[in-house]
Amino acid sequence: MDPLTQGLLGAAVGHAVAGRQLGRAAIFVGFLGGQAPDLDVLMVSDDTSIDYWRYHRGITHSLFFAPVVSVPLVAASLWVSRSFERFNNEATAARWYVFWLLVLITHPMLDFITHFGTKLFTPLTEARYGISALPVIEPIYSLILALALLAALRGNTSGAHARKTVCAALAVSTAYIGLGWQANVRSEWLAGRDLAQQNIKHGQIYSYSTMFMPWLRRVVAKTADGHVVGYVSVLIPRQIRWQPVASDPRAETLMKEFAKTEEGEIFFAFANGPLKTAVASNGDGTTQLKMSDMRYGYPGATLAGLWGLAVAFNGDESIKPAKRYAVPVEITPENIVALVRANFGLGQSVF
Repeated sequence: MDPLTQGLLGAAVGHAVAGRQLGRAAIFVGFLGGQAPDLDVLMVSDDTSIDYWRYHRGITHSLFFAPVVSVPLVAASLWVSRSFERFNNEATAARWYVFWLLVLITHPMLDFITHFGTKLFTPLTEARYGISALPVIEPIYSLILALALLAALRGNTSGAHARKTVCAALAVSTAYIGLGWQANVRSEWLAGRDLAQQNIKHGQIYSYSTMFMPWLRRVVAKTADGHVVGYVSVLIPRQIRWQPVASDPRAETLMKEFAKTEEGEIFFAFANGPLKTAVASNGDGTTQLKMSDMRYGYPGATLAGLWGLAVAFNGDESIKPAKRYAVPVEITPENIVALVRANFGLGQSVF
């Protein structure tokens, strides 16, 4: 999830745990703590390096991180509260531990409900886990938490009413995640039915949430020639306009070779889903393999994906460090209107 939403969740959880003892401090400290695991982006060297996929959502997003790191944070919190009269409070060591544990551990759990995925069990395994319930930016979810926190700050932040308001927002936002997951399951079923009705032979079906559109899902299905991509509203389903995305057999062979490398393992663990492959000849006599992550994308230039990984080959051996690439997105007012209409299952000519 985006840093603002992670901070809001940390603030809400922190206030629910220690709002009576810490008052407004529970919100402000929880907001910062909720964002802390994303400090791992400081380990990324540049915009094209594979380091982003190597380090981001790694050890700081592990379920083992919060229980361990919470111990020194408890010691620091107690020292501050006892050393400075301004920060003196009634929170015990046990209360502080629960505070830090939940503020930190809910960060990777929120990342888990996006199809970007997160490494929940590092260092035992580098595998990423995730479900496509919500997109990485979800204004409705964020707004639910923000309104409750603002209400708590405007009143008696330490009072029972403020805590009940924040706890209610946490319950409603969690239910909203459940609705998102249900929408994804339904979209997969709708896609399978539509493919059968249109006599499109297919393999595995993948469904992904779309940015800012809670009912619109991007669905990708494996076919003999590559994949087909479509969009479906779970609110008012219409016949899906499937668009083919072919893969190059030569590229598929090179991709299998690349999968044996360390960079390949990192990329495939990150992508964890359908890939669009293509090859092209470079001017220096080498061959460039491009692999597009098909989880994110929109009709047009980004249909196959918003980003991917490119690597050069000489024969069957990769010879240069793999580089991340992004596909420029063209946004027009007409496309935005079509996106909104598609979300509500209304007629349009783009999705």
